[in-house]
This record gives sequence, C-alpha cells and structure tokens, in this order.
Amino acid sequence: MKSGWKSLAGLSMLFAVLYTFCLYENASGITMPLFAFGFVLLCRKSLVVFGKSVKKSSIYYEAPILGIGIVTFLTADSRIIVMNHLFFLLAAISYLLHLYKEDEKWEIPHFVLQLFELVFGSIGKVFAPFSDFNKILQDKDEMKEKKI
Repeated sequence: MKSGWKSLAGLSMLFAVLYTFCLYENASGITMPLFAFGFVLLCRKSLVVFGKSVKKSSIYYEAPILGIGIVTFLTADSRIIVMNHLFFLLAAISYLLHLYKEDEKWEIPHFVLQLFELVFGSIGKVFAPFSDFNKILQDKDEMKEKKI
C-alpha cells in the first residue's frame, strides 16, 4: 500500500462526495455520466494506492460503465432507469473483480461464485470501519507513549 489508510479514507470521501453530488435525489440526471466517469477514475486511483497497475483489458469493463451512465441520462422511463442502475452495479462489481483478481482463466461458474462472494462477503465487513478506527486510536496512543 502506498500511504495507508489515509489514502483509502480520502478515496472513500471523494466517492461519497461524487455520489452525493451526482445521484442524490437525481438518479437519472445529467450528472449520471459524470458519476460513471468519476467511478472509473476513482477505481483507477485505488489501484495506485494498492501498488497495482491497470490491466489492458479494463477498457472492456469501463466502456459499458460509461455507456450505462450516458444511456441512463438519456431515458425517462423509470423501469429502464432501475434496470440501468442494476446493470451499473453488476458492471461495477465485475470491473472491481477484474482489477483486483487474476480473472483471465475463470469460467462462468467461477466468475458468478466470485460475484456472490464479493457481495455477500462485504456484509460481514459492515462493522470493520469501527474496529479500524479503534485500531487507529490505539496506534496513536502507542505512538504518544513511545515519545514520552
């Protein structure tokens, strides 16, 4: 990791601001393509934090994400908008799996298993920010004690 939890916290805050600015009470507005573009940029920036590089085949995941952002803005049918958001979520999860896992030799059943593992595995980490924050406070206290 390049600079630890501060970089990840900053990226998380940027994502929260991007999501709030673009999609809060405006799920299909003109800012949806901006959100899609910002999402791709933040995913690429997260790779830098983890010391990874972008795979050449990532464009095959990024293009549909950007396309969904544009198509969602261009439609007014609420059913299509909901479907587009579901496709965006599926494309985003697939993109993240592609960025962080070695998926070149995966077959469809393994890919679907990894999708479910990512979604349902994250439910078990809901309280992780609290334990991480507690660890940060403990580390800070230990640093103060060492200086004294």
